[in-house]
Amino acid sequence: MSDTRKVCFVVMGFGLKTDYETGKTLDLDATYEAIIKPAAEDAELRCIRADEIMHPGIIDTKMFEMLLRAELVIADISTGNANALYELGVRHALRPRSTIIRKEEAGRLYFDLDHSNTFQYGHLGQDIGAREAKRARSALKEIIVGVISAALVDSPVYTFLPQLQRPLLTDEQYQDLLAETEATEQQLSRLFKAGDFSVSPGCCFLRPFAVRNDKHRKQTRGLRKLSKISIMLIFFGNSEPCASFQ
Repeated sequence: MSDTRKVCFVVMGFGLKTDYETGKTLDLDATYEAIIKPAAEDAELRCIRADEIMHPGIIDTKMFEMLLRAELVIADISTGNANALYELGVRHALRPRSTIIRKEEAGRLYFDLDHSNTFQYGHLGQDIGAREAKRARSALKEIIVGVISAALVDSPVYTFLPQLQRPLLTDEQYQDLLAETEATEQQLSRLFKAGDFSVSPGCCFLRPFAVRNDKHRKQTRGLRKLSKISIMLIFFGNSEPCASFQ
């Protein structure tokens, strides 16, 4: 059965990233897993992060399609991640509304965004405290529900150029993109449940990392990322996937 929920597309850095202005290193995967994804799902949205649309071809094409059509985009600009800032700008140019900006509270808010509402949260560096994660998740869910229901213009581009007509992507093209992403997620889920990483030469190196214990979160995250690459090897032989790791 296909997933019919509205889509929340997330643009942000992945893994450990250092904010060179504050000197603080943040685990951005913890941000996604503890706050963003559960908040979106609490709001009954399907949450897709940029690394979940990897496959051979021009990755930017799929990225732009999601930035154009997703009912909601959450941009986490913590650590001043250049890709996230660029993709936020693309979203502002493509859609007049339904974009949420967020960042770690100690990080810099750039001049061009200081007039935009920005959701801030606390981060311990390697992880997010349980109390802050619970607070931030609840607060973000409320923001998501409010943004979608209010349908107010939040793009500075369309605020200052109200006559601008946004580009369109056909429903058929968008559904094809979502179907591709869903197929990848299902294949990944089957691999995890079966514990069988021998179906492709590219999967054999994943077996030692297949740890489900919560004490080994880093290994599990590594497996998740590596297995996505392996899925591409399964589908397309031994050719290297064209992936963009931020």
